[in-house]
Amino acid sequence: MALRDVTERVRSRRTLEDLEGQYRALFENVRDLLIVVDPEDRRILDVNAATLDELGYSREEMVALAIDDLVAPADIPPGEIDRRAEEARRTGRADFDTVLRHRDGSAFPAEVHTQAVSFGDRVAILGAARNVSARVEAQRLLERSLKERELHLKELHHRVINTLATILALLSVEERRSPSPEAQEALGRTARRVRTMASLYDQLRPTDQGASSIDLGSYLATVARSFAGEPEDRGTPAVCCTCSPTPLDLRRSVACGLIVNELVTNAVKHAFAPGAPGTVEVDLVSQGPEVEVRVADDGVGLPPGMEEGRPGSSGMELVRLLTSQLEGRLTVSREGGTTWTLRFPR
Repeated sequence: MALRDVTERVRSRRTLEDLEGQYRALFENVRDLLIVVDPEDRRILDVNAATLDELGYSREEMVALAIDDLVAPADIPPGEIDRRAEEARRTGRADFDTVLRHRDGSAFPAEVHTQAVSFGDRVAILGAARNVSARVEAQRLLERSLKERELHLKELHHRVINTLATILALLSVEERRSPSPEAQEALGRTARRVRTMASLYDQLRPTDQGASSIDLGSYLATVARSFAGEPEDRGTPAVCCTCSPTPLDLRRSVACGLIVNELVTNAVKHAFAPGAPGTVEVDLVSQGPEVEVRVADDGVGLPPGMEEGRPGSSGMELVRLLTSQLEGRLTVSREGGTTWTLRFPR
């Protein structure tokens, strides 16, 4: 019986030694920096080979140090080491970023994961650290690239705004010089279309160039305001806008804005007698999966058969094309004036 007990103890000891050997081999071969620290005095109890290779110390030198000797003091808030050690001891683990130093004094950013472990007859803190210099450098380069991109976009923004302003000025000059009323009207319509697109672009601040959508309601309000204060529009109907905030992607916002511009232009020019008072209303409502835009006037109404526009009208042809691009539906009502209703999916 006694011999059997001794045999069992010997077998158990050998099994334990085998397990310890396996864990030791695993400890030594892990590529992360593994450091075992006494939480009481923060002395280093053990390290693996990766730690020695990275930091440049010998094992004897390492176990003579405290964890404070490896941390760059200028890069760590006062008391941070104490807080992290207490957190690991209280909760069993703590994760944080820090800055460690090599033996030659050079520093490197490290990602650290710690947890409480048994070490002999005491509880210790096992820290697994990883040099993240490559990741930090990649992030720095990315941030620099983003700043450069932002500067380029600001420059592009100003150039586009200036170019559109130049185009509008040239169209205005040609419109005034042209002796043909038809040419003046065509140039005026073209100027309004350019102004509609310019007003959208002007809403895109340089810091927002990466944004995928804008507020369609605010944009249509800008389009409506563009009909006020124009010399050719003095004494003509007022254009007002009641538009709820509606985020929409840029491509469809441009299409919708151009449609509204054409419909309002038609109403202002053709729905009222010269100098007659009246109102053109632009309404925007988001109804579930659909966006609804109405352009209504209280003028004389659209003559029968004019839903397709006047013969040769490029404006209504553009409206139909843009409606198709939006995968929308455009309907017209003649009750109490003319009301165009555009519906398209959000």
